[in-house]
Amino acid sequence: MLKKQWNIDDLSDYIKDNPKSFLIFQEVFQISRFTNTQLIHFVFDVTKLNSLNLDAIYEYMILNLKHDNKFRKIYLDKVQRNLKYEDFIKIITQYDKHYLIAIFKMTIAEYIKMISEKNSKNFYTLEERIIKNEFEDFSIRFSHYLLENLKLNETLETINIEKFLHNKRIAKDTKGLHGNYPKIRIIKILEKNGYQNIDKLLKENKINLIKNNIKQQISTFPENNKLFCTEKFVENVVKPKSKKLKKFDLIIFQNYKPKYLVAFKNSVLMSSLNLEFVL
Repeated sequence: MLKKQWNIDDLSDYIKDNPKSFLIFQEVFQISRFTNTQLIHFVFDVTKLNSLNLDAIYEYMILNLKHDNKFRKIYLDKVQRNLKYEDFIKIITQYDKHYLIAIFKMTIAEYIKMISEKNSKNFYTLEERIIKNEFEDFSIRFSHYLLENLKLNETLETINIEKFLHNKRIAKDTKGLHGNYPKIRIIKILEKNGYQNIDKLLKENKINLIKNNIKQQISTFPENNKLFCTEKFVENVVKPKSKKLKKFDLIIFQNYKPKYLVAFKNSVLMSSLNLEFVL
């Protein structure tokens, strides 16, 4: 993870060798986890699933049944409870292909729901799948998504605050499944770069509204001029429609003046220099 420039080959090899890195990337780009829709595109070859070639889908179904034990169990229980794989394979030609493929797609939905739950046992199921050579396409698809949709390399280059916030405000996924950086991650980066959280100081002085120069509001002030605070209003900054004061999740100061105002919910970054909303 120390590497700052990845290509598809290197990243897919890394993910395959280090399946738990999936959880790291998940935390980097999401509030909690990837959506089920995203997971389907990572775990399964959607092109094959949507193919008009019935035999191609059927062969893909057999591949999954043969090499993913958990997937196999879910599938077989839908065909017949307690049905053993060996017995099923012996009589598989007795079933209609359309029926088996319908069961296949229902199993995919249940399988994705299962691995999406925050449970170490469930992640182990995905971890086992990632490392198997039969499913190396997972790492390739996931790597492509990280690099092309979520702009992983650009994210890893965000070592200064302005560049980081610039990346934060850009939608990464054109289908709406875009990256969303959790506030705690930005705070950690701020603190790592020498910024001081003044929330406690503001609370002690009962300040909820930030004015043009924070030093004018507090008599005793830290010498460090690299400051930030959270969950505060900024004087004269209002919501466009209601005209009420807007509360920002994160406020970063420059020379004691509010410079970067961030609202995570609406992916808004406002710079106090030009007072324009950037969506």
